[in-house]
Amino acid sequence: MTGEMIGLPLRESKALEINAWLYQNAGKEYRYVILDDEDFFFPKQQDHLILTDEFYGLTDRKGQKAILFLNK
Repeated sequence: MTGEMIGLPLRESKALEINAWLYQNAGKEYRYVILDDEDFFFPKQQDHLILTDEFYGLTDRKGQKAILFLNK
């Protein structure tokens, strides 16, 4: 069930869905990035956010940043 199904705005439901997926699927040690053009995420998710441009999407520079983050 998505957040929109329970009446939450999409921007809030994305943060909840990420939390739910991590809780159900991630092990103790994991790295992740959030690629999005909005920055409405929980404080603990902000360190994992790579903000993209709504018109250009994922640029090479942002893609490299994501790769470097995941390879730490």
